[in-house]
Amino acid sequence: MTAIRHAGIVAGCILLLAAPLRADEQALNHHLVRSAKLESGQGEDNIVPLMPWRKTDDTIEGWDWSLPPGVKPIPSSGLIFGREKRTFPGNKLGDISVFWRDVEPEEGQYDFSSVRKKLASLPKDVIGCRFHFYATVAYRVRNGQKQLLGPKWMQKYARQIPLIDMTSVEGRFQLFNYAIWKGEYHRRYLRAIEAFGRSGIPKNKALRIVYVGAISKSWGEEMYIPRTVGLWCEKNAGLTPQRLEKCLTERLDAWGKAFKGREGILAWVGAGNSGVSGKGDFSQVGRRVIKHAYDLGMGQRCGFVENYLYHLHNPAIGQSTDARGYLHVDETCPPIAQGRAFGDENEEYGKYWVGRFGPLSTHAYRYHESMIRTLQMRRNYLWMSGSSVDMDPPLTAYMSLALGRKATDSPDAFCYLRQSIVRGSAAGKKSKEFAIKNFERWLIQRDRDGYRTKAAVKVPQHKSMWMVPKNYKFDYIARRTDLASNNSKIGFALDDRFLSGGAHSVAIKVTYHDIGSGKWTLVYTKHGGATARRTIQCKNTKKALTATFHLTDASFGAKGDALDFHIQAAGEDATISFVRVIKT
Repeated sequence: MTAIRHAGIVAGCILLLAAPLRADEQALNHHLVRSAKLESGQGEDNIVPLMPWRKTDDTIEGWDWSLPPGVKPIPSSGLIFGREKRTFPGNKLGDISVFWRDVEPEEGQYDFSSVRKKLASLPKDVIGCRFHFYATVAYRVRNGQKQLLGPKWMQKYARQIPLIDMTSVEGRFQLFNYAIWKGEYHRRYLRAIEAFGRSGIPKNKALRIVYVGAISKSWGEEMYIPRTVGLWCEKNAGLTPQRLEKCLTERLDAWGKAFKGREGILAWVGAGNSGVSGKGDFSQVGRRVIKHAYDLGMGQRCGFVENYLYHLHNPAIGQSTDARGYLHVDETCPPIAQGRAFGDENEEYGKYWVGRFGPLSTHAYRYHESMIRTLQMRRNYLWMSGSSVDMDPPLTAYMSLALGRKATDSPDAFCYLRQSIVRGSAAGKKSKEFAIKNFERWLIQRDRDGYRTKAAVKVPQHKSMWMVPKNYKFDYIARRTDLASNNSKIGFALDDRFLSGGAHSVAIKVTYHDIGSGKWTLVYTKHGGATARRTIQCKNTKKALTATFHLTDASFGAKGDALDFHIQAAGEDATISFVRVIKT
């Protein structure tokens, strides 16, 4: 199929015109996702405060991330920082990293005092920490200087354990990884993990999420070997799919035994896809290894969410897309269902990351999309940097309270009415291009007769969104009604586990684009069955605004995907980005 140059239908999804961005669209419309600037009443410099809750109906400029007073984070959740002095409404975790060289200075002689010291010196404002035991990287070279990271004594096994030269992200430094599937390495690694278990440290309650890594060209030790490196490893280092799988499953077994009774805080650093390519068939290794991790009671960690359109269809982490392009979350996925460590990393912001993601002026928008995607995926832990926080502090504060929720304990549910075109393979489809619609969490929108919508408000993406065809390097961050075709409504269905029946006291916040001079109305059902309406008059300011409606008698009696409430346009189309239902 050739590149789409007109509206067409592929795999049941309408593909929109791939027209080039106009000059005004290329002006980086990140003001369209900016949080509202409201006085918080908290002037302390070391606090990133939640937006203040307002008890009356109003309309404000920007996006509204407020929550009612008294909302507390769930225990198994938190934002993770290496260096961050500010505090948040939700849980804050510290970060402890230890290299193999630190705990086994001489072969067979273990010293975990450095780990105990770090655990004992965690900052007072954290509830615990992320822990990462780095054992795959032998050394790195940066600016011509070699830095040894593995145990010095491992060098005497250099002939038996090949080192793999991997150029890191953007070529900032080279990492030399051990061939972890080699028995001479693998046996010693397993002994180190066994010793770690004997140390008693796994019982320390400060440990909240513990990464179990593999091999990668990054510090994260994700399961990733690019094809060129994989081919070299097959030829020169004895890599085969069978050896890799055996090595990784035995590694997981060792960690599970060391953390017996606390397996749920372990997070396998692999996403279930193969992550490795070469001449051999590695396609199923990742799926079997992540299943083994889940069977042992472990969770999972990714490190990709800055590319917020990645893993749209990956059942191994509970993500899938249907034939119409809507995202679904399988909440029976073990880490989600059982509240195990289920994390991601959203820290690649600021001047250090311009090489990968483009101008600094684009980073705030990417952060906005990534944070909402993180919640859509039902993550409970998120590693961040100070630069991340500063992209949008009010959103960060909200995020700290929203992580790890279930429908039954969440203070809110939301629907982000957005759309992107991705390569079909990125969505698990056979088509060349495929439209992905909405980031949702217990509030869904679906097109149907009378309620069919059009994607609206185009915003350019960052340059490294590799899963997007070159003619579609943009997102739509809103949907609008289509009065011209007699579709005047946008309908919403609330998850019955979140709220059902009535009467309920809720606030509904609608972030819309003030385009044109028409009106739109929130239409809902009151307890007892009467229909109620709240209307907004647009003034064509072209700004993103959020209207708040406080309802004391709302009924959400519809079941399943049947509509609980809708927005109806009159005069001109309504353009809506985000709808949030909040329990009050």
